[in-house]
Amino acid sequence: MALYSKKITLSHNDFMVIGAGTLSKSSYLLGEVTGVTASDGSTKATVKYSLYGSSSKKRTVQAEIYAGGKTASKSVTITTSMSCLLTTTITLDCYYKIEDIVSASLSYSEKKSGEIVNSDYGITSQADMMTLTTFSFVTFGTLSSHPSKMVYGKNGTFQFSKSSSYRLEFFDSDHTLRYSTSFTGTSVDITIPSSIFQSIGRNLTSLTWYELSGSTVICRDNDTISVTETKCSLTLYALRNGTTDNPDQVTIIASGDSASASTSRTITLYAKETSASEWTKQDQTISPDTASFSAVSCTFSLSIDYAWDIYGVLEDGYTSAQSAKVRIYSKSYIMDVRTDGKGVAFGGTAANSDEFYCGFKNLRANNITPSDISGIANLIYPIGSIYMSVNSTSPADLFGGTWEQISGRFLLSSGDGYTSGATGGEATHTLTTSEMPSHTHSGTTASAGAHSHGYGSGKYIHLTTDGDTTADTYGGNASGSGYKIPRSKSSKSYSHGSNTESGGAHSHSFTTGSAGSGSAHNNMPPYLVVNVWKRTA
Repeated sequence: MALYSKKITLSHNDFMVIGAGTLSKSSYLLGEVTGVTASDGSTKATVKYSLYGSSSKKRTVQAEIYAGGKTASKSVTITTSMSCLLTTTITLDCYYKIEDIVSASLSYSEKKSGEIVNSDYGITSQADMMTLTTFSFVTFGTLSSHPSKMVYGKNGTFQFSKSSSYRLEFFDSDHTLRYSTSFTGTSVDITIPSSIFQSIGRNLTSLTWYELSGSTVICRDNDTISVTETKCSLTLYALRNGTTDNPDQVTIIASGDSASASTSRTITLYAKETSASEWTKQDQTISPDTASFSAVSCTFSLSIDYAWDIYGVLEDGYTSAQSAKVRIYSKSYIMDVRTDGKGVAFGGTAANSDEFYCGFKNLRANNITPSDISGIANLIYPIGSIYMSVNSTSPADLFGGTWEQISGRFLLSSGDGYTSGATGGEATHTLTTSEMPSHTHSGTTASAGAHSHGYGSGKYIHLTTDGDTTADTYGGNASGSGYKIPRSKSSKSYSHGSNTESGGAHSHSFTTGSAGSGSAHNNMPPYLVVNVWKRTA
């Protein structure tokens, strides 16, 4: 049974043909994928092509199939019944789809009126006029997206380029199959159970996916993926909370994460005097009851006469993590000096070499002059530093050194064309013509004053009484020759036309309205006024 099949009906081509011939226009080429072998990134497909045809009368024809880069041809007898005339089987190397470039034809020659006439059916008409058709059976899906990292017990989405049937298999570093799932569609959410990690105690490192046609694998490819347990981590906090009965008591508070697959987890604690080299394992342990935990604690005793370093190790049967070191100090000595003279402490123990330690919460000093703290001031405010305050006291009185006060300026960070030490800007600004927005003004023309125009002579129309045809002039205020037109006796109106005299060329003045005063505008953002000094020496 074929996995996929397609049929192309052969059409008659009448290039250089006088008659239509006797071949059936129902002739066709059938392609069938009879088997596939899928390997990484490619598929080998076995394809069988069959050429079917019939004719209105029995005759000998040339049958030809071009496929897989090869040609199969045969002279066969065609009858009035549709039958298979020629078959050929090829193997295709397919990467994204199963497809082939094919052509097929049926042809014969006969004499008509003393001439040899070719009659062809098919995808090709003449050998030198060949037309090839891409025969596509199926396009494979591709794994378009998936998480590169997953955690046991938490889902990840796998997306494919087309809807189909798929199987996904997950392997460990020895390429042993540890988990498999199948689905139909374009995407699936996969959760790899923590029980797998419980049984193998290791991560998964690779993925193989398959596209299926029924139960047959038609495409296969590999990808990398990391499936791990929740990252193991541990954080400790230590404090002295001694009591009257036990002044040496120390409390350790732990937070962290462990493998979700684990059923138990233990935090082992180690401590040493800060000046010692050997660590001592403590008898007390912490046993969190959940994979993710916070503020779980235990107490034990460490001599208050010394400072101590402490760290912990979390183990859950699969993973482990070591915390950073934390330190607790000794009781509050007024002053302690290391025996090697390389460390001093006030309110604690001089535990570390080359360290000055102050265990008191507050440091207060009266009557300290600038010269007493000039070394510290030089570290905090070296030459070139800026000091700001809403108080008017000069930093020279506070820290020593030479300072100049900066007046009436904002501070701007250097960069983007601004050089350190440069000045600029203005508090107010008057716009220049080029800085004004594009705009228009309205206005009115000035009056030209009262005036008149003369009324010159011209042609006119005179409406007369019925039958009056003698009048050719009008004796009113206007004179001149014109035309007379009779009117009814009942109408006494008349009209005439003429021209006024020219007023001559003239112009009007135009004045726009005035706006604005040209005053400078404020150029400053909202501000808080502070006193600013710059140290110069």
